[in-house]
Amino acid sequence: RRSIRTREGPAPPGQPPHSHKGHLKRFLFFAWDPKSRSVVVGPAGLGKAAAPALLEYGGTATPNKRRKGRARAHYRPRPFMAPALEKNAPQLPSFWKDSLR
Repeated sequence: RRSIRTREGPAPPGQPPHSHKGHLKRFLFFAWDPKSRSVVVGPAGLGKAAAPALLEYGGTATPNKRRKGRARAHYRPRPFMAPALEKNAPQLPSFWKDSLR
């Protein structure tokens, strides 16, 4: 969450995305998956299931149907989950210690 800034305009490719209205930053969650006995961390879909994946990995998508022209939009990757995991991997055991009983 700390790497995502609330600013106007796109972030430079390769840098964490800007959260223009703060939604991306507020909709990062973690949850316990009892079936796999692991913790899942990531962004909620925000009504547009492809949006977080497009920000992380880049890709192509069709804009909202209400817009005229409906040309394909190309997104450059602006990773935020993978760099955060890499940076915090050594500290993960202490983050989760005694959090579940």
